[in-house]
Amino acid sequence: MITLLVYLVYRSFAMINIAIICGQSQDRKIMTSILTKQKDFCITSIGTDGYDALRSAKNHRPDIIIMDFKMGSINSMELVPTIKRNSPSTNLIVLCSGDDHENINMALRSGISGCLLKNELNSLVPSIQCVYHGGLYLSPSIKNYVLATQKDAHSAKRGFSGKYFSSTEMRIFFGILFGYSDREIAKNLNMCEGAIRNCITRVKNKTGLHNRTQMAILALFLAMLDRKTIRGQLAEFS
Repeated sequence: MITLLVYLVYRSFAMINIAIICGQSQDRKIMTSILTKQKDFCITSIGTDGYDALRSAKNHRPDIIIMDFKMGSINSMELVPTIKRNSPSTNLIVLCSGDDHENINMALRSGISGCLLKNELNSLVPSIQCVYHGGLYLSPSIKNYVLATQKDAHSAKRGFSGKYFSSTEMRIFFGILFGYSDREIAKNLNMCEGAIRNCITRVKNKTGLHNRTQMAILALFLAMLDRKTIRGQLAEFS
């Protein structure tokens, strides 16, 4: 408990090291201007393409890399596993343009921690703070797009959520979505932590996902989070 408290205090006051990887010089200037005004932000490197992103991860291991969704001939989403191998603690925020909405699903499933539209760079600071403290950040326009996809995913919900997962797996799933630890979920469901971890592993195997963030995104895109379900699950975990 003391170790965790010390860690949280450290995270609250530590400098956040950030790499900017963007092909547009004007966008780089805007982001640099915004970030340098923050006393707890430190820009470790600035680059223009995927190779710079990989070098930054390997040489600087920043807390956060902000990079373009499209970087010439390189698919930025294909870089995510390599960046994570070189620097496991680095989180990624991807910059999208207005016509990238169809690719947001793929971006989120790749393991990034945030999506921000280039015309919403005024949200850059809160997005970094959110991601640095373990959250998932979606800019307002992207959230609206995600919510709009729920209507299209409604039939998938009926055929997937009820049959594909057991009731226990579903309860654990929602525990993860609402940010509970394995220990908290185990206490709520009167199960041991080992059993919870085994269930999470089964869910990952069923879905092909790799982490808790991806599981949350899957639920969001399958429209599991309708208001009635949210109220029920919150009441259950309260």
